[in-house]
This record gives sequence, structure tokens and C-alpha cells, in this order.
Amino acid sequence: MSAREFPVGTVFVAETHFEDSTQAKRRPVVLIGAADYWRDDEKVCVCPITTKPPRSQDVPLAWRHAGLRRESCVRPRPIILRRTRITHRVGGLAPEDLTALRAALRHVLDLEAT
Repeated sequence: MSAREFPVGTVFVAETHFEDSTQAKRRPVVLIGAADYWRDDEKVCVCPITTKPPRSQDVPLAWRHAGLRRESCVRPRPIILRRTRITHRVGGLAPEDLTALRAALRHVLDLEAT
């Protein structure tokens, strides 16, 4: 997978580890981060997608548009993954969902304009 091939907002299935565990799970993730930053790296930055009820900062998705099977939301919790952990592409976020995710990431990472 090349960062040049897929824009921010692309949804993939990837093998991710549970927090505080060595066990892994295949789950959908969404690509975030500037492509030019990650272009020559063996890693990518993603946010997990979950079917659990959304928390306050989670972004509910137009899940069918994203290529997902069930009602889902993005957790604005960046994860760095090796590209080899990504198995396949399933879709992409709707433009309004990508805008909402960017706003949630700015808030969560305390990058709000002052």
C-alpha cells in the first residue's frame, strides 16, 4: 500500500492490537495524516472504526458510503500501524464525515485555533 495511492479518509481493514494486550483483532480503520509525511515510511496513521455506541468525541459515519457492513463511528484516537498490517481497502468516508473527523481530531489533540 502506498500513501500516494489512497487519500486521507480511505477505509481499510487492518490487524490492530487491543489496548493493554498482545491480542489482535481485524477491524476497520480510516487513514489520517498528510500523505507527503507518510509517503516514504513503512507505517501509516489511522483511527479505529467501531460499531459500539459513540462516545462524546466519536464521529458517527454514513457507514454504507464508507463500505462498512453495520452502523459505525470513528474514534478520534490516532494509531500508528505498519503498512503490512493493512489487509484491504473497503471504501472511504463521506466528505462531511471526513470534515467532522478532522474537527474531532483538532479538539482531541488540542489543536483548536485560538
